[in-house]
Order: sequence, then C-alpha cells, then structure tokens
Amino acid sequence: FYLETHAALALVDESGQVFVQSSTQHPSETQEIVAHVLGLHSHEVTVQCLRMGGGFGGKEMQPHGFAAVAALGATLTGRPVRVRL
Repeated sequence: FYLETHAALALVDESGQVFVQSSTQHPSETQEIVAHVLGLHSHEVTVQCLRMGGGFGGKEMQPHGFAAVAALGATLTGRPVRVRL
C-alpha cells in the first residue's frame, strides 16, 4: 500500500492529440506506454504530472496501466475519462 491513490485523467482534442494527467513518477514512460496502447507516436501524447506527495516508488510503474486505460476510454468514447484507485 502506498500513501496516495493512483489517478489518471485523459482526453482527446479535435486534432487527435491525447492529453493525460497522471499521478506518475515517470511521465516519459507513461507517454510511451499510452502511445503504444493507442497505436500512436509518442509526440501525439502529452502527459502531465502535477505535484504529488510521497510515492516511494509506488508511482513509478503502476500508474502507466491506469493512464492507458483512461486514454483508451477517452479515445473510444470521445469524452474525458478519469480513473482513480
């Protein structure tokens, strides 16, 4: 168990650019994984990580999957998707 929950918010704009806000300690890897899941180039995905509390390594790998799920949902529905666990 870690100190904070995992969360991701994803949306797709009119040009197809994917924006993901994720509680990750490794945004560049999140970007690569989301792009891979969606079949996009990395430059078509923007990942933002706002200030977060202590992760102690728990937010280095685990958030990638949640970010990818949110991005896939946003791509399929055309609406913003938030995942929080």
